[in-house]
Formats: sequence, C-alpha cells, structure tokens
Amino acid sequence: MRPKIKDGVSVIFKPLRGESGYELSFLMNATGSVYSFNINEQGLRAVKMFNGKHTITSISKDAGVTAEGITALTGILADKGLLEIQNSCYTANTVVANTPQLNFFSGFEKEPGEGLQFQSRLETAKVGIIGIGGIGSWVLKGLLHLGVKKFVIADPDRVEASNLNRQCLYRENDVGSKKLTSLKNNLDLQACDLKIEGVSKKILTTSQCDRIFKDIDLLINCADEPSTDKINRIVTASCYPRRIPHILCGGYDGHLGFVGPTIIPDTSPCWYCCEASINDLVRKSNYKHMLVTDSDKVGSSIAPICAIIANFHVMEAMKVLTGIVKPTMIDQMLEIDFLTYGQFPKKLIKRASCNLCNKKGAK
Repeated sequence: MRPKIKDGVSVIFKPLRGESGYELSFLMNATGSVYSFNINEQGLRAVKMFNGKHTITSISKDAGVTAEGITALTGILADKGLLEIQNSCYTANTVVANTPQLNFFSGFEKEPGEGLQFQSRLETAKVGIIGIGGIGSWVLKGLLHLGVKKFVIADPDRVEASNLNRQCLYRENDVGSKKLTSLKNNLDLQACDLKIEGVSKKILTTSQCDRIFKDIDLLINCADEPSTDKINRIVTASCYPRRIPHILCGGYDGHLGFVGPTIIPDTSPCWYCCEASINDLVRKSNYKHMLVTDSDKVGSSIAPICAIIANFHVMEAMKVLTGIVKPTMIDQMLEIDFLTYGQFPKKLIKRASCNLCNKKGAK
C-alpha cells in the first residue's frame, strides 16, 4: 500500500504552544470540514510522505516510526476519508473520470471509494431534456462534462442566427438546420461514447411526454413553448406519478435570471403547488418581474447569464443523480439579479389539497 492524501484535501500544521509537537489539520475543500490531530515530529515527517509514492515500509524507515505506527496512522486518516483509494480496475472512458472531478467527489465520501460510485451513477444515468436552446444547450454541455452519456432530447426547432449569441452547441453554418441534427454533427458521439435519442417534436400532452421519456432517471425541462407554465404542468403531470425526478429550469429576463425547482416525487411540491405558491407570492409583493415569463414576449439575454443559470440546474442534476447531497431547490425557486448579484429565494409549499402531491402513497 502507498498511502496518499486526497488531492481535494489541504494539509496545514503549526507548532503546539508550550509543548513539543504540532497541531496537524486537514481541510476537506469540497465540504469545508476540518479534522485536527496533535502529532510529534516523526509523525509529521511520515504524513509528508503520504503522497502515493512511498510504501509503509519506506515511510517507516525514513520517518523513524514503526510500521505498526504508520499502519495505525493510515487507519485513522482513512476512517476520516482523508486518504485516496487506489483502484486500478476502474476503467471509465470519460475524460474527467480520473481527474479533479473524482477529487471533488471524494470530499463527500462516507465510505472509502464512494467517489467512484458517484461517477459511475453519472455515466450510467439516462437523462431527458426538453428544449436545447438558451438554457438547454448549456445544460447538455454541463452534463456532458460531468460524464453523463445517455440522453433523450426533444426539440423541434431549427438553428436561427439570433441563437448564436447565447446557445453554445451551434455554429454559424448550422443556421437553418434542425437543432438535433446540428447537435449530433457537432458532437463526436462515437469518440465520446454518447448515446443521444433525438425527437424533433414539441411536447404538447402528458401522454406524449410519457411515451418519449420512458425509462429515464431524470427529466429536465428547458422549454418555454407553448408556455413555461403549460410545459411545466405537462412534465410534472407525467413525471410525478411515475416517480421520476424532474427539474423545471427557470430562465432569464434581461438582467434577471431564475433558477427553477427540482422536484423529487413524494418529497417536493409538484409544479401545480409551485405555481400556486408563486402566484401567492406575486399577490403579496411589489415585484415588477414575474418569476415565469410568457414565451411570446421578446426577451433579451447574453451568454453569461444563460450559462450561469443553466449550470445552477446542472449542479442540481448532479445532486439528484449521484446523491452526494440533498438537492437545494426541492422547495424553492431563486431569482438572481445579475447587475448586483443579489439572490432572492422564493419558498414553495406543498398544498394539502393537491391531488397530485398527496395521492395515496405520497409522503
């Protein structure tokens, strides 16, 4: 065994006051957790050699600590999730699989090697996306970078010149082509081991949504037609009874961005409840902007706003698919003012009278 401190862990130390030895602290960068130990000079030298290059025997010899002592120290650090688990059998093809993403996941491990399981859950998940425009194109790109490989995508639109300022998966020579066609042409599906099922249709009914998005682990709605509210109702009516997690992406309106709810059936309020909460908030407030804008309004936006809002939703998708932490948006929406970076969460309540949320079996 060649013990190695995880790359996602910062190690700091300082001399103890009034006595010999050191206070040694390990900072888990992903979670902010800190573990501190008192250690002597020989132990400190040993820890400095926990870089994956030295065996327990060589560390024992160079640090002047018995092999039993090094083994005991290794056990303490491993129990705290501070050591990297070497696993030569892991052969994921994703570019990020053995790089900083695994280091990030390691900070959330409750058991050794769990970070590999988080990555595997992403790579084996099947994600549905409705709409690959201003938000959806960035959502897809973010999920690809995480390592998600299997998608079902519905979008009937063609690439327009006005899309190119903020939609990241299309080029100037794609104008006039179907978005799904351009998307597949621009992504090297074979090299990236991607599987994309494309459906060039607008989602108009719950039964249609059921048929297209079957056997998926997560559905992300990034569409705003026939309207944001209508498509969200269709998605939640389709997914909630089938116990499929779904993210109802927000959008943008000028300098404002909206992060929509993450809905976990039996736990979160459905969209009908969310919509009622939003309407109630609007009635009680003096907001000039609605949280959900009509799709027939001519909006304005720029790529940074689209990318940031989309990647909030990508983070939520990662939480849902891996289980590293509880999704943040399961009972709220978030308004962000990109001129001031102010953030304004809106609480969403599950209604006792809702026929969808509170059917028999729902919690």
